[in-house]
Amino acid sequence: MSLESLPNELIARICDYAGKDDLMILRLANKSTSVLATRSFSTRYMACISVLMTQTCLERLIAICEHPSFGPCIRRIHITSGRIHPGFVAELASETASLLSNNNRTQEQAVAAKVTLQRCLKRSVDEYELGKSGAATDLISQAFTALQTYRTSVALHISSGTWTDWDLDHDTILLDWDGYDGHEPISDNCPKTTIQPCLEAIRRSKLQFTKLDLEIDEESSEATERAFNLDDFDEEEMEVFSALKSAKFEADWPLHDSCLQSVSKIISCAKDLKAVQISNFVDFGDPEEGEHVATSLEEFEAGDHALKSIVSDHITDLTIESLPISKESIFELLNKYRDTLRTLIINGCAMKNDSWIDIIEWIKENLQSLSLLEITDLYEARQQANTGPYLTYEIAVCGTPGAQIGMAKIQAALQTILDDPLFEPNSAAYDELFV
Repeated sequence: MSLESLPNELIARICDYAGKDDLMILRLANKSTSVLATRSFSTRYMACISVLMTQTCLERLIAICEHPSFGPCIRRIHITSGRIHPGFVAELASETASLLSNNNRTQEQAVAAKVTLQRCLKRSVDEYELGKSGAATDLISQAFTALQTYRTSVALHISSGTWTDWDLDHDTILLDWDGYDGHEPISDNCPKTTIQPCLEAIRRSKLQFTKLDLEIDEESSEATERAFNLDDFDEEEMEVFSALKSAKFEADWPLHDSCLQSVSKIISCAKDLKAVQISNFVDFGDPEEGEHVATSLEEFEAGDHALKSIVSDHITDLTIESLPISKESIFELLNKYRDTLRTLIINGCAMKNDSWIDIIEWIKENLQSLSLLEITDLYEARQQANTGPYLTYEIAVCGTPGAQIGMAKIQAALQTILDDPLFEPNSAAYDELFV
């Protein structure tokens, strides 16, 4: 009995249990089987697409987004810079020259080194031209415009680094069509080369994503290289962010001021936001080692502005990390969501000229609906004179041993902090409290 002789209902069931490779083969069968296999393949494997910021990858993304079966099934797009930085090419050129001057190297080693250098140089030039010419924005806009026609709920995740650095779904489709060979390239400045073109593409396509994740895991010597901005987005164009239900902004290095301002601008447009994370990872130094980083009043004002930009009435999940803030701004925010907040994470933040203890006490008394709480390494920054920067001296609150789940553990952890704010969360005595 041939597959074609089976009823469509049975073929559909077979497709539901077939693996990815088998479905791709079944798509090459007769028309009716191909339709069923394509439908199953689309539903099960096209939900999450991860793409490098290269022309070939973006063209493949367009083809998938415009496909009548694949496009409507997309629920998440992950775009990563994963670029070969010119600095890496220079380093590779130096290593190649050193190898070629070594009399002990083999001919095969010399040829392989030259091929690798040429391939990396070409890719670096191509990536540079892709961004400089505006072609990246054009290609992403075409993909987003296709998605916009389906009126489906889609999340956008933009990150630096390569897809292997990120926790993607097991069934993610990886568009690594450029033969990326994992030479550990120095990631180019993601805000300018990847985030900015994506934001421009969102404006052009008017695609309203429901979730936006911006993750920047890189260091640049110049803060201006870590910049993206929405300065030329007018009020009507900013409405494209109004459908967001979740917004996550995470940087492992302090961003340029324009980035935090743009983040605040996006959040302020999301009136139905439920989950928000703002992590700028300002380094407040290591007070125990005598390192005291000076934080300006303007940085505190930027942190406060970011918190005040959260205007949704429906916040259930709130994460604030490494931000310089004032007591007034954090209290106002927590008080606003005292009845809706379920998850609260505050890590590595510095409070201006005030104490965290009042905030901890208020949380214990008023946030009775929390189901998850994590508080770690809170600083207090003091101004030495009426003018000048604020300095952090020592950690004021050590916090909880990781995330505390359940009201009983949350209340116990908060009481422990109030009893002794410097109680080490990893100490054996603390562990015994939560066995």
